[in-house]
Amino acid sequence: MAETQLTEIRISKTLAKLKKKANRRRVVSDSSESCVAKSVAAASTTDEEKREELTLRAVEEVPSGVQVEVPMEVAIESSKERTVTVSLSLPPSEQMRSMKSEEVPWPKTSEELAKELTLTEEIIEKVVAQVDGTMVDVSEIPSAPPHEKEVRFKAEKKVSEEEPREFKIKRAVAVKIEWKSVTAMAKERVASLSSECATMRVTLQERENHLRAKEMECEVLRLNLAKETDLRVTIERECMSLRVDIENAQKATVDLRDRLKSSKVAYTAESRRVNELTSNLAKHD
Repeated sequence: MAETQLTEIRISKTLAKLKKKANRRRVVSDSSESCVAKSVAAASTTDEEKREELTLRAVEEVPSGVQVEVPMEVAIESSKERTVTVSLSLPPSEQMRSMKSEEVPWPKTSEELAKELTLTEEIIEKVVAQVDGTMVDVSEIPSAPPHEKEVRFKAEKKVSEEEPREFKIKRAVAVKIEWKSVTAMAKERVASLSSECATMRVTLQERENHLRAKEMECEVLRLNLAKETDLRVTIERECMSLRVDIENAQKATVDLRDRLKSSKVAYTAESRRVNELTSNLAKHD
């Protein structure tokens, strides 16, 4: 029972150390200013999480009589990592104070991270070897590099953010060029229309003057026509009176002819009577 409890305590410490290391590396990756450092931290964090899952599975299958050896460096580093994690969760000013007071170094170098990663791999290999009796090569475990996906996603996002800006700039330049061309065309069109309008005004003025002259001529002709109409009416009236006079003259001529005939008949009768009287007188003498 004592050995089983000791094994459980050591395993729980190992798991706590692995989880704290993963959290610390997340904090280091968040505080890094370089994109490459972020990518490496994300990749190592993902690898550590997968190795933690592998360790948990291996530990669950460990028999009660098997002891898991955990180096003393793990316990020492766990306390230091706890201090670093707590200090990183504080504001920047308090982080500096805690770093000065506890003399905890700021994020470790790549060499230290590589050493810790190697130590973790050795622990996992020992656990797996004690469970199965064989060594398992951790490098054979396929792990997709998520940092490439993240970098690709960030690059695509950056490109997608830059594309609208470039599109807006290009669109603004195109609109400006189009506005200038349209303005120039509009000015040319206005100038041509102004000249055409001036020409049409002159032509219209000439036509108006010609029309006024024609109207005056028409007015004169209208007055002349009215005069001629009045003259014609007068002439027609005179013609009517002349016709009446002619008819009257014709009637008088006929009457005179009749009277002349009757006078001739009377003259002839009187001449015969005078001749008879003359002959009678001559006979008496």
